This record gives sequence, C-alpha cells and structure tokens, in this order.
Amino acid sequence: MHEKKQIHTEKSLAMANVLVITEHMKGEFQDISFEMLGQARKLAAGGTCSAIVYGSMKDHSSELGAADRVLCLGGSDDLPKGWEARSIFL
Repeated sequence: MHEKKQIHTEKSLAMANVLVITEHMKGEFQDISFEMLGQARKLAAGGTCSAIVYGSMKDHSSELGAADRVLCLGGSDDLPKGWEARSIFL
C-alpha cells in the first residue's frame, strides 16, 4: 500500500498564532515592523497576530493596528555600556 502524504495548503494551516518582534529607531517603528505585521495577519488566518514592543515604544503601541494584541516589555532604550546596535545578516 502507498502511504498518503498530507499536503499543507494555506487553508490547512488556518488558525495559526503569529508573534512579531517590532523594530524601532529614534522613537519610530521601522517600516519592516508594519510589513511583518501585514504578513503575520495573513498567516494567522483566524488565529492571533501579536506584536512585541520594547522600552519607550510601549507608548506607541496603538500604531500597530494590524496586531490583535501588543505585548509591552519594560526596559530602557539605552544599551548597556560597551554595547552597540547593529544588524547581523547570516
């Protein structure tokens, strides 16, 4: 007998929960945050689309309208002494 393979389609993956970690610089969300939330909304397909904001951006969480909920993490926007912010591409 042949074993049937299940093929996942967009419809079969409905009800996913998706979490987006937002990026910000100088008090503004970066465009990539909004782009990722838009894609997360599509992927969630009836599930929950959540966003994480950090530091001072918690006061701007209302700007993330595509998110069903926004999780605000405390903290300071200041990096610890000796650290520097940079993107790493692998």
